[in-house]
Amino acid sequence: MEKKFHHNIPSNPEKNREVFGFEKILSALYEKSHHEQTVILEKAIGTGTLPFSQATQIFDKVNSFSTKLAVIESLPKLKRPGEIKKCINFLKHIAIRCPSFPRMTGVYSITSSLERENILKKYSRFTDQDNYESDMLSIAAIQSLGQFGQEAEETLLSIVDENRDEYREDKLYWQQVYLDLYLDHEKKNFPNEDLFDPEDKVNYVDTTLSEKEIIERDNEIRHKKGGFVLDEQGIYRYIDDKQHTDRWYFLNAEALNALVRIGSRKSVDFVIDFLKSDPDSLLIYFHEIKRIITDVDKDYAAEKIFESIADKSHIRVSAFRLILTLTDLIGAEETRNRLNNLLHKERGKKENANQKTIDNLEYARAFITPNHEKIAVESLPDLYENKIKFETYGLNDKMQKKEVELLKNLIPLDQKVLEVGMGTGRLFLEMEKAGYDITGYDFVNRHVALVKGESPEARVFKGDWKNNALKDEGFDVVFSLGRNILHEYSLPDQMQMFREAARVLKKGGRLVFDIPNREKGEYRRRVLDYAETMHDFGVHNFRYGAIYDSPDGMNFTTRYAYSQEDIENLARLTGFRILEVRRAELPTGKGDENLYYVLEKI
Repeated sequence: MEKKFHHNIPSNPEKNREVFGFEKILSALYEKSHHEQTVILEKAIGTGTLPFSQATQIFDKVNSFSTKLAVIESLPKLKRPGEIKKCINFLKHIAIRCPSFPRMTGVYSITSSLERENILKKYSRFTDQDNYESDMLSIAAIQSLGQFGQEAEETLLSIVDENRDEYREDKLYWQQVYLDLYLDHEKKNFPNEDLFDPEDKVNYVDTTLSEKEIIERDNEIRHKKGGFVLDEQGIYRYIDDKQHTDRWYFLNAEALNALVRIGSRKSVDFVIDFLKSDPDSLLIYFHEIKRIITDVDKDYAAEKIFESIADKSHIRVSAFRLILTLTDLIGAEETRNRLNNLLHKERGKKENANQKTIDNLEYARAFITPNHEKIAVESLPDLYENKIKFETYGLNDKMQKKEVELLKNLIPLDQKVLEVGMGTGRLFLEMEKAGYDITGYDFVNRHVALVKGESPEARVFKGDWKNNALKDEGFDVVFSLGRNILHEYSLPDQMQMFREAARVLKKGGRLVFDIPNREKGEYRRRVLDYAETMHDFGVHNFRYGAIYDSPDGMNFTTRYAYSQEDIENLARLTGFRILEVRRAELPTGKGDENLYYVLEKI
């Protein structure tokens, strides 16, 4: 029968030292369970009976693993400021002083002439788990460090950094193993042929992967268990999927988990540098690093990752994982938009532009961009100012007569009208000729000039439909036709566009716009194709309804095909109600349908 445990520690520290001193604490710990030892030590340390110096004496003096573990777990109860720094240094020492387990890292090809047992026999750095207890003490020390809050942040970062150096050394070792085996195999099988220079072979393995091969390699590592797999070329390939016997993996994972709770922007900077210098780390510590980036300061992390990708010293192989991290933070569409903005800004420097930065940004964009071999629109105003002439856009010409009739039927002649996104004026000029009191704006200077050229007295200006200088409640009707609103693909921007329309409308005023029916024809295919492509890229954070298409088949940009539910929610949240929806064939020859919404400001 288990002996019942009793303890009684007085709350007065001076009395404690007299009644329950160091030797008595040691005696009280004897033959107790780990839980009982922890209770005793937490009370003694927390009440000041057992100062830090004596706690460390217990740790060094006893041989019991359970008691050592109890000491480590109890140290966060320390309350004396002067002892906390010493305690943090002590815990770091415990965390990093144990022997390490070596590890085969990443994906290394091992020739079929050697079985796994022979490899492990020849390269004897592998050890058994005799150091299990030491590793558990290291992990407990890191967990205790995490309880000291931001006082321990620097220490936890230094532990990860030192383990990273250990990992790099180990990785170099296994690269040499790979090269030795590769050269042995080549000499035996092709004795008369020139061999790769070992340095060239390392560079070949590390730098010649295409985007598709990187994605396939990552999927292979994620989904296969650790071990040797015979590939199609008869080569044994080692796949390592988080081998939990590896001490450095456990220690870094624990330290990173602690930093999720206590980390600051300093931790965000550190893990992004970690990814830059060691791109495999995101795959290995995927959940831990993602939590630091997303939980500590998401917006700051996104900015730092963009800076990292644009950096001319950036290691290109890390781009894929950095970009996937960005999409998780801010979404695929916003990530692509920000990359486009950075590219447009860099190209705008002309002779001062840094080509390496441009190459890095283009390379990163390709991982999340459908049809990335096509021309990506990096600036929508620049597209319409300099690259295409929208006055010759055939689809709008086909809709012209019907849409003018629709507007005349909906809008009494005595009402004040505003057209937002008027383009080249195809509807504005017709409404002006019909006698309407109409104002218009567009975000492209060239379009405003075209309208002014046709009607010098026209009230038109360059403006933004999310923020303009027009007065509140100045119009009876606001309209935008030509599927213009598809250019706003993010929910915040869509909300602001609707709010701005509500601001300039009188109460009871109407908002008229059109969208394609995304459940039919070509637009249905575009929505499904985009979603399938994102899944193929490994991107999970994207808006279903986003599309990537082109007005001319050459210049591609991100847009958003709204659903009925999208419009209902936007109307409700911005002070509108839906009056009616009219349907008309969209003359693409592909079964498309256009939906004309009429909303009323309430």
